[in-house]
Amino acid sequence: MHLEQCSSTQNSVFSGLSSDIQNDLIKSIAQVIRDEIKSEINFAKFVSVIADETPDISHREQMSVIFRYLTKTGIEERFVASREYSTRLDAFSVKNERKSAAVLPHTDEALTIN
Repeated sequence: MHLEQCSSTQNSVFSGLSSDIQNDLIKSIAQVIRDEIKSEINFAKFVSVIADETPDISHREQMSVIFRYLTKTGIEERFVASREYSTRLDAFSVKNERKSAAVLPHTDEALTIN
């Protein structure tokens, strides 16, 4: 209904329907959330990184990274990254320093901690 009204109105004001506007809004919200997570982690006394991998339905390896940390109000867990990898990411493979170094830098794209 709203879409029909917006498209039929010649004199429409901002409707927010443009894909560019929607993508910019999503990026802006994501940046605010990343900044908040970075701030919380920088002030946290204890921080842990949880990395888990699992193959998806097409048998491609997917790794998720979660930060778990203590704030004044309690324990927080924040999902920060998910990536697909062409190599195996089981515990024995990740143990290899070269592969583990290749895994963690991808969290920097999602969240850079100072």
